[in-house]
Amino acid sequence: MSLRACAEYNQQAGFRGCAHLHPLVSGNITSYQILGRSVVVLNSVQAAFDLLDKRSANFSDRPRTPVTELIGWNGNFSLQQYGQSWRSHRRLFWQHLNPGRLNQYDDTQHRESIQFTRKILDKPSGLEEHTRR
Repeated sequence: MSLRACAEYNQQAGFRGCAHLHPLVSGNITSYQILGRSVVVLNSVQAAFDLLDKRSANFSDRPRTPVTELIGWNGNFSLQQYGQSWRSHRRLFWQHLNPGRLNQYDDTQHRESIQFTRKILDKPSGLEEHTRR
C-alpha cells in the first residue's frame, strides 16, 4: 500500500492497510515517520479515549522554549506550558473574549480605529510607532 493510500478519503482503512509496512506494529497505537514528521495512529476507540481523555495532561503541553523567558514573554498565554497558571489564564480569556461578549468591545474598536487612521494620516512615516501603541 502506498503513502498516498494512507492519506486518501478513508484514512482509517488506509492506515490499517499500512500497518503491515511498519516492522514494529503491535497493539492499538502505531507511529509512522511520514515526510519527516511523526504521525501517531490510534487504532481503537479505547486507545484514543485512554490517551486523549484520561491522560490529556500528558499530551496537552507546549514545548518549553527558554528564549520566551529571556525576552520576557513567559507570561504570554499562548506560549505557557499546561498547568494551573495556563488554566487560570484560559478561564479569564474565555470570560472576556467568548463570542457572546465580543460585542461589548465594538465602541472601543471603533474609537481606536478612528484614532489609528488619524495618526496614519498625520504621520504616515510613523506606521510602526502607531501600531505599537
